[in-house]
Amino acid sequence: MHAARTVTRVGFVSARHDFLDSETGAGSMLALAIIATCVTLIGVLLPFVGFVVVHERAQAVTDRAALSAASALHGAIPGDPCSRASDAIGETRQNSWTCTVAGGDAFVTMDVSFGPLRLFVRSRAGL
Repeated sequence: MHAARTVTRVGFVSARHDFLDSETGAGSMLALAIIATCVTLIGVLLPFVGFVVVHERAQAVTDRAALSAASALHGAIPGDPCSRASDAIGETRQNSWTCTVAGGDAFVTMDVSFGPLRLFVRSRAGL
């Protein structure tokens, strides 16, 4: 007959079992996940924030140009309304803009590019 054979496993199985059941390193993984989430959010939101900033600056320039044109139109400052708008826009080096005077109002539109996107902003000033 065969003698009963006993197999004793020492160390490896019990150590591996303890490692899988422990929470060692869980804080590091949580910190890594939080950092990765923050980096992803910044990467997604940064272009959007840039778009908003460019839009707001373009809107401010067209507002200033329309106010200058309307002031010239109503005699508050001397000069042609659209040349006054040109002076206000000229500082920003924008080439694609229009100035229109209709009745007692001055309309200024500007076309601004932001990467592959194009922004169209319009301002009106007058009575």
